[in-house]
Parts: sequence; structure tokens; C-alpha cells
Amino acid sequence: LIISTYKNPLALAGIFRVLETSSVLPRELLIAEDGMCEETNSLIKKVSQIKTSHFRHEDNGFRKSKILNCALRDCSGKYIIFLDGDCLPHKHFIKDHLI
Repeated sequence: LIISTYKNPLALAGIFRVLETSSVLPRELLIAEDGMCEETNSLIKKVSQIKTSHFRHEDNGFRKSKILNCALRDCSGKYIIFLDGDCLPHKHFIKDHLI
């Protein structure tokens, strides 16, 4: 699961809460942060149940695609799910993709 985010740690925390109670956990979680928000960085360090990688770069305008590509290069899965950092998935979100 690759989640893109931009200076919205509150929404990202909501996604993490949903993922913690999901029917199926993602095998890996990659956060693609377009910018460098310290609150987001601290939040990501607290995620413990899922193998998490954090990709970020300086906030030099809209470069979401660039940071998504960085995260994508590091994926080990054969099936990749993308989620915007301000969208709350339902508890079967991952499971529904695996069916």
C-alpha cells in the first residue's frame, strides 16, 4: 500500500487507525510525502504493526508524482494499491483488493 500525503498528519493518523483494525493488513506500507512535515515524520515512526517505509522530499511545489515514483521503486509486492492521504479506507479495503 502506497499512501501519498502532503502536510496533513491528522488525516494520515486517521488512515493508520483504520488500518490497525482492518480485516487484512497490508504486507508493506510506503508513505510518499510531498514535503517535509515533522509531525508526519513523528507519526510514521509510531506505526508498529506494519512494515513501513517513508519517502519524502523538500516542499518545492507540487511533486507528488516524483515522490510516488520513489516509493514505487522500493515496493516488493506484485500488486500495489495507491491511496491518497486524505481518503479514509473502509476496514475491508485491502481485503477487497486481494479478492
